[in-house]
Amino acid sequence: MRGNLATSSVLSHRYDVTVIHLSNADENDVKRLITRLSIINRDIVSVVKAGNNVYIKLKSINDHQWLIGLIEDEALSGTTTTFYGQQFDTTNSSDAQFISLNAISGGKIGYEEMRYAIDNNEIIVFTQPILDLQNEKPLGVEMLCRWQHPEHGLLLPYHFFNAINAFNLSLDLDKYMFKNACDLLLKWQTDSATKTLTVSVNINANSLSNNEFIDYVSELVASYNIQRKLLRVEITETGYIYKDSQSHRNITRLQELGLAISLDDFGAGTTILGYLTYLTPNEIKIDRGLINAAFNAENSEKKSIAIKMLLSMIDWITSMDNVQLVVEGIEYKEQAEFLKNHNVKVGQGYLFGFPTHVDQFEENFKNWSDLKNVK
Repeated sequence: MRGNLATSSVLSHRYDVTVIHLSNADENDVKRLITRLSIINRDIVSVVKAGNNVYIKLKSINDHQWLIGLIEDEALSGTTTTFYGQQFDTTNSSDAQFISLNAISGGKIGYEEMRYAIDNNEIIVFTQPILDLQNEKPLGVEMLCRWQHPEHGLLLPYHFFNAINAFNLSLDLDKYMFKNACDLLLKWQTDSATKTLTVSVNINANSLSNNEFIDYVSELVASYNIQRKLLRVEITETGYIYKDSQSHRNITRLQELGLAISLDDFGAGTTILGYLTYLTPNEIKIDRGLINAAFNAENSEKKSIAIKMLLSMIDWITSMDNVQLVVEGIEYKEQAEFLKNHNVKVGQGYLFGFPTHVDQFEENFKNWSDLKNVK
């Protein structure tokens, strides 16, 4: 079960103190979070435990978006709240500035509110860079969504995706995000610096099997003067696609339109061998769990097995014709160097950049060294 994260759109201010407050969190979750904070060179000042509460105090940070992404990614148990203030005393929380006291829960979101958010651009575009591992320059971005809620501030997907699914709005959200992807590509094609960047957009399995969505995409791309090959449709490997199914036929239709198909989270499920007997993806993204297991396994034997599995998958995919390999979940330099030494050319992960508003990505793109430092 994912924890609740209290956040806001006020993310770029500098504070002397950042504190992560974990309430009723599993002990292993706490240990894992502390380990990852250490791995990505976040200076931990102190860790205080008081009953069911744990307070992790960090040194000052320029931009807190990386923290939101990290906590979202960890799917922590219990409740998680971030504090930003001039000083913080665990015995007197009034010394800290709460950006938002209560995160909205899926059960409190009504249909009309969710419908309004999609129809009135409250869903905003965030991006995470996908890079050339040799020069660490972006080749493209994965498009992500956030909800700029008028009362609760910036909400992450796990705050509202349950409502999206419950109200059968996944098709509407996918259409919305796809149009934003086309708008972004059209904009970037007018600038010589960004005209070759790819844009990847995630598609819900239900939309993929829906002819209405495919018809919409067909009409949409026909109305845009864009390089369609730069638009990548990411399909999660955890949602099984049967041979000759409607989803399989629709994937073929998307490729016939000139769009690229990316198999996301590859290796996370049980479909690895079967998929590639009938799907012809343009890109395969190895799930972050494999690189994580290879470097963070509990003992040397498990680590050795994980490394062998990762290398086998890398060798297998790189031997395929016209398939780009992307490894997700790269969090520190040792992983990046390991992958480069084993012929992996493209990667994605917190080492290179956390999800940020698309405007921030564009602002920093011309000087990528600045973007890498905004974490």
